[in-house]
Amino acid sequence: MGLARTGMLIGLVGSLALPCAGCESGPVDEVPPDIRQALLMVDGLNSATASQKVRAELRRTRGVTGVVMDLPNAEALVTFDANLANEYGLQEAVEAAGFDSHLGDLEGP
Repeated sequence: MGLARTGMLIGLVGSLALPCAGCESGPVDEVPPDIRQALLMVDGLNSATASQKVRAELRRTRGVTGVVMDLPNAEALVTFDANLANEYGLQEAVEAAGFDSHLGDLEGP
């Protein structure tokens, strides 16, 4: 093997990022997500346009990871990270869209 090839090989090996036993794998203060769901009963939700408006406002809320709207039942099922959002903040987002809401029961009958 010539010196040029040896130098290239050493350069390649030297540029590899190898993990070390004592190294941290991420930020120390990183908090794992606490994913929860809330069912919001939206007063006056009676059109696709209104439903889209509420959904858009909920999606803009920090920590919200999903929104499923149920127009016939005037409901929004919201999935969120409880470290970043809560049910009251979700209700404020619905208010910002121009509607009142209250929490529904996820447990069912």
